[in-house]
Amino acid sequence: MDQPISFPGQNYWAFFMSAPDTSTVWVGVDNLNGGSFSYGSYSSAIKSGDGGNTWEFYPLSDTGTVIICSVCAINTNTCFYVNWNGNGNIWKTSDGGATWIRKTTMQYIGGWADFYHAFSADTGIVVGDPNGGYWEIYLTSDGGENWVRVPSANIPVIISGEYGFSSQYSSIGNIV
Repeated sequence: MDQPISFPGQNYWAFFMSAPDTSTVWVGVDNLNGGSFSYGSYSSAIKSGDGGNTWEFYPLSDTGTVIICSVCAINTNTCFYVNWNGNGNIWKTSDGGATWIRKTTMQYIGGWADFYHAFSADTGIVVGDPNGGYWEIYLTSDGGENWVRVPSANIPVIISGEYGFSSQYSSIGNIV
């Protein structure tokens, strides 16, 4: 059943969703500036805890032209948003969206983070486009407090012109 979201104007597009249970859905939205693919800024997380009957909007503390790339919900309280504003950023809430903490600092400088995938509440992977000569892929085992970049020797070599797509991946078990 369709569950409309009331946006503050036109040209908002719900790009990404993550539903950790039958009642909760987190949504990532971009503003398409008149319907074109010249993205505008929309740095709010949107959540429903009642299957889409009502929606809550939570501002992310990001600046500039923000493009949402991925949403990964763990549960109704914990969610990761991946966005870009000139650098790739990963934001996390642990209190249902009331506060957001940027979990990347030196990662994705000048790069693009495509998606975050959680294997568990603590363990995850964030995959980005090539940066510094090889794919920018990081692992965390503590919910995003610390990140370890996967060495280039463990990643296939970049094909000329190759890049990733935001939030377009598949996973089965521990394989992405």
